[in-house]
Amino acid sequence: MAQDEKTLPEPDAEARMNRLVDSLELVSARMFDTMIRTQQLASSTTPEMRGLFDNWVRCLEGEILARAAEKPELDIGALAKETGLAPTSVLSLLLALARQGKLDITHVKTTPGDGKNRERCDCM
Repeated sequence: MAQDEKTLPEPDAEARMNRLVDSLELVSARMFDTMIRTQQLASSTTPEMRGLFDNWVRCLEGEILARAAEKPELDIGALAKETGLAPTSVLSLLLALARQGKLDITHVKTTPGDGKNRERCDCM
């Protein structure tokens, strides 16, 4: 009687399982590190620090609004370099300004990415 193909063990199943376990360990370590960092930041947040952060964000939003008033088409990459922010942070500020009704986003131009996750640390 022939065995069903689904029940036959794959020759490299153990190696793939080991890679999966390694990957899960890495994800768990990153999550744990993120939780620790978040807790550390939250415990050091004082009203003064929050006020400084809010002022900084308002300054950045003001810069973006001033640029948009000069020229409505914004180059996110160029604006990121000029402000010292990551392009994803500039985009987040643009979205926040749109949610607040301070500007409307009417066009989005995309280009192929480089495959790197900029939201993830390569330190682990």
